[in-house]
Amino acid sequence: MSVVNLSSNQQMPIFKQKVSFKNTQNPKVLMIDVEKKYDIDGDGINDCSHGDIVERFIKAYCPKAKIDKIILPKFSNGTTDYNEKDMLETLLNIDKKYDAINISLGNPCHYGIFNNVNPVNLKANSDSIMNLLRKSKYTDDNTSAQTIDKFGDIVNKFKSSIYIALGNAFGFESFNLYNLSDKTINVGGLNGQGDKILSNSLANRWEKAVYNITKVEGGFDLTGDDKPEILDSEVSGKESQAKKFIGRKAQEVIATKEDWDKIEEGDLSSVSNKLFSLGGLFNRELIEEKDYYYLVNLGEFVSINDNKIGEVFRKKNEVIVYDPENSGRTKNIVNCIAGSSFSAPVALGKDLQAKFFK
Repeated sequence: MSVVNLSSNQQMPIFKQKVSFKNTQNPKVLMIDVEKKYDIDGDGINDCSHGDIVERFIKAYCPKAKIDKIILPKFSNGTTDYNEKDMLETLLNIDKKYDAINISLGNPCHYGIFNNVNPVNLKANSDSIMNLLRKSKYTDDNTSAQTIDKFGDIVNKFKSSIYIALGNAFGFESFNLYNLSDKTINVGGLNGQGDKILSNSLANRWEKAVYNITKVEGGFDLTGDDKPEILDSEVSGKESQAKKFIGRKAQEVIATKEDWDKIEEGDLSSVSNKLFSLGGLFNRELIEEKDYYYLVNLGEFVSINDNKIGEVFRKKNEVIVYDPENSGRTKNIVNCIAGSSFSAPVALGKDLQAKFFK
């Protein structure tokens, strides 16, 4: 049976029982997430769930927040990795007395199905987009206008602030339909220098979306405060795959013509110790659309691990550096995480801290 995962380690059947808190002066938060895991220490082995990381970000910026988590079961039907009917029923059955709700879900819609709609004029065209979707055959059980209408009707009744990612996984070609709701705080993404790297006109808030993960005493620092958000005991503990490139002379590891020939021949296993310039790698057979968005914003060279795009590196003074967030915070770096689904909980945590404790 699918369960609601509570921070208190209690469990209850999903949909069947409302989630609520006892009276407390601390801010009350509900997270709605989906089953997926991330590699933290950079060794290529998944360690923590997305929901765990989101919770750590909220706690990093609002330590006294009381957090409940609802984890939707994994369900793939072509456009999302969760069942939207489950999501809607979950929203209908949660207690409305939360100070904030973080929804780490997206529903992609391609700009190409509309005439002259782009990231800049998306908000101005939101009403016409919904009207077109209601009439269009571009509807199935997952991307229907009916689903988006129901989502909007439900969240508009909440007194809570609703934080939702801008839809980073969909790249330049599409946007997150849930951002069309008037109620949601749509959080876009910044790099370490404050540049917008995930943005469209539906965004009404921005926070950092790319985080260098560095090794500190006791675990791994996500936020840059030199304190571990993830503990040593929570990771697999092998060596970071980025380590073999960091500090190397560029001429020793940047791919040669012979390495490119191997790529073209499909021989990827023999080039795991080489870095490839981004310009030549953009074919959709090798790079997924969600990776494309980050790569063109975050770096110049990429590694290939297990036939997939790996870390992003730069060349500085002919030496390879690993700094995905582009901040200079590289001491003991092992990995990075990126996405506006990490911007949203940061915004939520900061807002609650300011509201309750300042």
